[in-house]
Amino acid sequence: MFVPTAAAGPSGSLNFALPFLRYLASYNKALPNYRITDLNFTVPYFQRDVETSHCWAATDPDLTPFRSHGGKRCFGMA
Repeated sequence: MFVPTAAAGPSGSLNFALPFLRYLASYNKALPNYRITDLNFTVPYFQRDVETSHCWAATDPDLTPFRSHGGKRCFGMA
């Protein structure tokens, strides 16, 4: 991730990372006031993020739960 040191405005990676860190990184908990300076590269912080990784990682090829809830797969763009 690139975070600029000058006050030229937020970078693209910052605009991508902050919404994830604020609303998706913590399980059932929004952190709307989260700042990039709150990010810690520590073991406890990593373990907290691992709680939500099963929700966002595409590691299970079984789409039965998705299909049983009416999910449709889209292949390609129209």
